[in-house]
Amino acid sequence: MSKLRTVVGGLLLFCLSMTALGDSWINAGSRIFAESSGERGFKVIAAKGEAQARGVLFYVDGDGTEKVLWDKKLANIPVSVLVSSANNCVVMLDTWGSSGYDHALVVYGVKGEVVADFKLADLLSKEEIEQKVVQSKSSRDWLREADKHIDETTGQLVIKLQWGKLITIDLKSGKVAAVPAAARAEAKGVENEKKGAATAVNLGVGTVNMPAGYTQKRIGTTDSEMGEITRGDGKLVVHYDIGAMAGTHMHARLKAECVWYREQDVGGQKAFVGLVKKEGSRQLVVTIQGAAAQDAMGYPSNFWADIQGDEDVADVLVIALTYHGKQ
Repeated sequence: MSKLRTVVGGLLLFCLSMTALGDSWINAGSRIFAESSGERGFKVIAAKGEAQARGVLFYVDGDGTEKVLWDKKLANIPVSVLVSSANNCVVMLDTWGSSGYDHALVVYGVKGEVVADFKLADLLSKEEIEQKVVQSKSSRDWLREADKHIDETTGQLVIKLQWGKLITIDLKSGKVAAVPAAARAEAKGVENEKKGAATAVNLGVGTVNMPAGYTQKRIGTTDSEMGEITRGDGKLVVHYDIGAMAGTHMHARLKAECVWYREQDVGGQKAFVGLVKKEGSRQLVVTIQGAAAQDAMGYPSNFWADIQGDEDVADVLVIALTYHGKQ
């Protein structure tokens, strides 16, 4: 096993040093990749002048003999490869010589069959590609500074892009998996933080981080702190009601009334999140409950807004889940 790790490690260092500069791509050649423990290796065998490589998934048994799990012709010549240690799935990223177009992400199953084959346009919107992805004459470098790994516990590929967007792919089905609400909010928060956009706003009994382009105003403080946080285009208004007399707008007993409902621990506080249909609209409701009921941290903190799409959901969660009560 140590022999495989040594060989793979050396070849990986060699491959990493042979990066493409600008629009100049050297011949891909043949390369070896391995999963994190070194128990499985994957060969990309690319003949000069060919547009498709051969892929060989293998392991080394106790006596050092190489055992092939599958040997298949690939859809392309991949730039990088991730190998699962829990099963025989393999993920190929990008195409050598033209990253960020066809075969941006390909998942191969236990027998080498193609489970999913994504173009970049299947994973990112037109606006994201145009505004957030570094582009050259030949390529679109969507994975620049991205964190990418296979979560062996869930059986999912997880990619966190430079600007915070999360992409998760179920390796068994090849389908894009739903990103948990808290993770979407965290990703949105990362994007705002990179822009230097989030601003801490005092709501009287606590603070929230407010994304750029939003304004806040209080509308009542008789029995609780009430107000509105409004996006610049006026199309999203996040209402809040915080304090001992605010009540609890979302909790487990309302689950049956929700299209979906989640509970999440966030920074020592409990978040109750539900999506409710009301008179033809969809309303996202978030209640934050602190652990200490005797102080402001323990007051029910309620946030809600009528939403139109995922961007609205993310913005509401970025605001609500960053709430911290004064102690």
